Amino acid sequence: MRHLLRPLLLPFLRRHPDEVEKQARHFSLESREGRELVAGVGRAFLGGYHTMLEARALGDVSVAGLSVEPHYRPFFFEGAAMGYLPRAYFTEDAGRDRLETDLLAIDPRFRYLYYVGLGFWFGFRHPGRPGVLEALAPHLDPFYFPLCYDGFGFKVGFFDFPKRPVAREILDRAPAERCAHIYQG
Repeated sequence: MRHLLRPLLLPFLRRHPDEVEKQARHFSLESREGRELVAGVGRAFLGGYHTMLEARALGDVSVAGLSVEPHYRPFFFEGAAMGYLPRAYFTEDAGRDRLETDLLAIDPRFRYLYYVGLGFWFGFRHPGRPGVLEALAPHLDPFYFPLCYDGFGFKVGFFDFPKRPVAREILDRAPAERCAHIYQG
């Protein structure tokens, strides 16, 4: 039944392909090469996110990721992880209870980045509430779980802070035992 939501939700979940490149204008990137590097990372990251949302099967994400230039490939898979939970809104083949298993089946080499991507998604979905990440803890490896806070912190630092420096205070809302991880992001 969830599949009926797909055409309605996809337009709202998509992000602009050059969003990262535009956001990076707030940072001191002095060389053309530096700007191109950030743009490539952003395109790969959002390419992975969109591929996860649009793929009919999770195996299609793996195939698409292998076609990405090796230097940018990790960012593709990190973005794919960011798209996993929103994919669960409209597909039966995704959900918190199988999250780690599904992502590792796509490509186990990017485990670290999957956790960061999940935190990134929570940063967009719950922008002022980092503690909601704790709902994922029972479904993920406890050793890697703190990396979700790293992703949340990076999202705040990259997307929110440049426009609203007071956004930094959001990091202080993380559970005390997660503060080092959210600030690392």
